[in-house]
Amino acid sequence: MDNLEKDIVEYFKKIGAVQGMDELSSTIIGILYSAVKEITMEDIVRKTGYSLASISNKIKFLSDIGLITKKTKPGNKKIYLYMEKDFMKMIHSGLLIIEKKLDITKKEIPL
Repeated sequence: MDNLEKDIVEYFKKIGAVQGMDELSSTIIGILYSAVKEITMEDIVRKTGYSLASISNKIKFLSDIGLITKKTKPGNKKIYLYMEKDFMKMIHSGLLIIEKKLDITKKEIPL
């Protein structure tokens, strides 16, 4: 990672910690945010030193909650990852996640 990418990753780690997100998920978000185009899980493994299994597990979580996008390309089995760079869209996604949590809480905990 170059210095700018490291700074971006550190920023997202701090933001993630405030939101209760684990360090690896925050690191992945920082790497994807700093990426100019989509990158593969193998790229993230190389940049972080974590195992493919660990990265895959976190990618599934981040994709399920809508923070990142996964896709494949024809004739290639690799999974390519992308993250929205527009902060307003990111905030909107965050609000949707909070709304989902509130809906679950309302259903599970009677008032």
